[in-house]
Amino acid sequence: MKFRLNFIALSIILLASCETKNKNVVKHNDSNTTPVENSKHLLLNTFKNIPKEIDGCSCLFSETDQKFKKREYLFAAGFDSTAYIVINEKLSKFKLITSGREPNTFGDHDHVDIYQNDQFKLTVDIKYKKSSGDEVWLNEGIIILESKVGKLKTTTKFVGECGC
Repeated sequence: MKFRLNFIALSIILLASCETKNKNVVKHNDSNTTPVENSKHLLLNTFKNIPKEIDGCSCLFSETDQKFKKREYLFAAGFDSTAYIVINEKLSKFKLITSGREPNTFGDHDHVDIYQNDQFKLTVDIKYKKSSGDEVWLNEGIIILESKVGKLKTTTKFVGECGC
C-alpha cells in the first residue's frame, strides 16, 4: 500500500514538472489544446505582455472590463496595421487588409477592420462608446476569427480602448 501511494505521488510530481507554460498566455480553460494548424476548434486566449511592435497609437481589447483592468488582452493592434491575438495558446500576427475607419481618425467612430495572415481572417467590428480621456476612446464589439482551411470559426465579444 505504501509503495502504491509513493508511486502515485511520484507520478504526479513527474507530470507536473513536465508541463511547460507560456507565461505570457493566460489559459481560459483546463482542456488541452492542439497546435493551431491541426486544431478542430479555435480558442482565443488572453495575453499580458503587449508585443513590442505595438507602440504608440493602439487598440487593446479584452473579454470583460475586469480582464481589461487586469491587463489580460484578447487583441492588440497598432495604428501601423499590425495586430496580435493568441489562438490555441500560440501568439499570431496579422496584417490589416481593410478598414472602415474614417480618414484621420482612430477610435472615435464605429468601424470594421479586417486583418489576415497565412492561416486566418480576423474581422474586428468596433463600436465606439465614449471618450475616456484625451485621445482615448472606450470601445466594444465582436472579434470574428475564421480559418482559411477547415472552415473553423469563433466569435468573441470584447471591451477595451483605442488611443494615442
